[in-house]
Amino acid sequence: MTVPTRLIVAAATAILCFLHFTSAGAQARFHGLTFENKLVCKRACSGSTLRLTYWEANAFGQEQCPIAPTVVQPCVPYSCDARTQNCKPSCASNDDCSSGNICDTSLNECVHFYYFCDADGIHLNSPRGQEADCTPYHCAAGQCKFWCTYVSDCVGDNVCQENNQCSRPIRAPAPVD
Repeated sequence: MTVPTRLIVAAATAILCFLHFTSAGAQARFHGLTFENKLVCKRACSGSTLRLTYWEANAFGQEQCPIAPTVVQPCVPYSCDARTQNCKPSCASNDDCSSGNICDTSLNECVHFYYFCDADGIHLNSPRGQEADCTPYHCAAGQCKFWCTYVSDCVGDNVCQENNQCSRPIRAPAPVD
């Protein structure tokens, strides 16, 4: 008695599908993500970007993992964890944050890193309390000016010279008797 080839192929396909969906189900449970009821087949981290690829049916109705990612998810303000292949949910240091963000360790949250000028218009401050003196220039729009157009761009008794640099005024030498 021989078993028809068609029956063998059908049984082998059913076993492969069972193994595929069992491993894909375990992978989805491990990663915990679905997209339009599809399971994750591949994850990749790059800086602050997570690329997710989901199982898709090919022209023959078989599930396959495509080469190109299905979803590109920014992790901003956090970075993507290369070990877990997932966006970091909190931070312990600035390394856990994406570019332009810093870790507020009191909250374990990444926040946008920005500078602001003191009311005196001379000092530049960071959110962490660091201070920089902009002298001989004024501070404006969260940065120290580095050239001048008007004397008001300069601090104290500095003046705007022809070369657009703030410096002390050039005094004529005292007459010699």
